[in-house]
Amino acid sequence: MLSDRIVVKITCGQGDSFLDRMIALVEGAIRQRTPNEIALTLLLSALTLVFLIVVVPLWPMAWNAEQYMMGYLGVTTPLKSLGTDIPP
Repeated sequence: MLSDRIVVKITCGQGDSFLDRMIALVEGAIRQRTPNEIALTLLLSALTLVFLIVVVPLWPMAWNAEQYMMGYLGVTTPLKSLGTDIPP
């Protein structure tokens, strides 16, 4: 190189280059889900449903147990921390 500049001649039209075609292929690619992905989706959905069925009724049962203890023993707040207190 004898000078301090490079002259480049563009020989293809805008959007006709190899790189533009590769980008268009990647952007427009639509693939089907594999059987493993479908099975995993179904498994996670089923486990989520089971989790919700088990966990959602816990709050009303805990509230009912607290109401029962208040009526039976007449104790509210000290009974909640009974299992966590360390005797002196």
